[in-house]
Amino acid sequence: TLLNGRQFDERHQLIDKDFPRVAITFSTNPDQLEKNEQDDELVEIMKEYAKQFDASPYQDEKLYNQNINKRLARKEKQYQSDGQWLDFVIVVDRLLTGFDSPTIQTLYIDREMNYQKLLQAFSRTNRIYTGKDSGLIVSFRKPFTMKENVQNTFRLFSNENQNFDQLIPREYEEVKKEFIECSTLYKQSEADLSDKPNDLKTMIAQVSAYQKLEKSYKALRSYDQYEEDFEAFSEVVEQMPQYQGKTENVKTKIKEMIEDEEHPEEDFEKLLQEIAFSSQLNATHKDIVDSFYINQLLKAIQLNEAGAVEKFEKEIQQKDPQIQKMYHTLKDQLVNTTEEIDVAQLKETSIQNEIQRQLQKEAEEFGLSFDFLQSAMNEYQGDKKTIPYLTHLLDSMTLSKEEFEAKTGEKYRRRTKARAVGATPATTKSASAVVPSASSTPA
Repeated sequence: TLLNGRQFDERHQLIDKDFPRVAITFSTNPDQLEKNEQDDELVEIMKEYAKQFDASPYQDEKLYNQNINKRLARKEKQYQSDGQWLDFVIVVDRLLTGFDSPTIQTLYIDREMNYQKLLQAFSRTNRIYTGKDSGLIVSFRKPFTMKENVQNTFRLFSNENQNFDQLIPREYEEVKKEFIECSTLYKQSEADLSDKPNDLKTMIAQVSAYQKLEKSYKALRSYDQYEEDFEAFSEVVEQMPQYQGKTENVKTKIKEMIEDEEHPEEDFEKLLQEIAFSSQLNATHKDIVDSFYINQLLKAIQLNEAGAVEKFEKEIQQKDPQIQKMYHTLKDQLVNTTEEIDVAQLKETSIQNEIQRQLQKEAEEFGLSFDFLQSAMNEYQGDKKTIPYLTHLLDSMTLSKEEFEAKTGEKYRRRTKARAVGATPATTKSASAVVPSASSTPA
């Protein structure tokens, strides 16, 4: 059985109500009597398959299998949207060769395999795809025999100069121990950074610690036992999005410090080589799903549906503390009213009010013009390093050099690092856009 790289998640289910979409295919028996029976079964299967996608039933087995391949591969545009791809395929003696679907993440095997067939089957999961960290193989039959078969296969087909032991998947307990150690080291790196927030070596160490923790987490969750032991990891796992957001912010700050100042120490170059600056975050769809899902939970709270508050509390635990506070206020409003309220509009109004409050707070703290600050926010573009109307903002600042350095821990000259763009700032009070944060915990 082949399962695409998309885990079951009720947030996705709200958008794609028919998830998961399933197909079945198999090789028919050469014995004519059995073949007739199997052909009849396959005709019914093809009818159900066509019904899923509002298509005409396939009369040809070859065309049917070709369409399964295309929907799994998602290479053609028509199969790249919800409702048009497959999520789960049950197969017998098919899709081992000449089949290419990068989205496939998990392969469930209910037969003994070895050597070339094992390698061909396992290779169905090894293609790179956005949001897919690794392939996962789950074997239901003779697990110890299959483990030996995997080792023998890897030994036979690996390069003679290759370190064979590195190819063999590690035992779960070893990966579990590594994850616990990495989580402890990461927490220590955060504590060190709190003591030395502007020390470059400490910042690099924090990024390195997170990246090791993330790598270990990806390995850990590929094991079946991970689900069974989840309670032991839940505290760290639930904090991972916030750790990620903090790390992205630290990486941005490291870049700025490297560009702004010279660091002659020889070990800095070596330290920087140990961390990855490129980000493969693809949060757009996640943000949309989160926002939609939270709206649905708020409506459920308004309707006093069972379990809605608990789901809501769990969902917002991953948000920034300020965002959590805003959502708690929203929840209390809905719990304590009998009026019919437009939940989506209430949430949007709350977000805009929070934006205005934060802008006012920053303007007062740094002695900046509120109008200029809001104009800069409205016209800021995340893919550019320049800050709109920076000159106007700096001219409006009332903080002295000493006050600025005491508040920020930065040299006063760093405030002029970016160049202003644009001409006369707009004076609109609208907060239609928000200056993006590097945090991965969106509202």
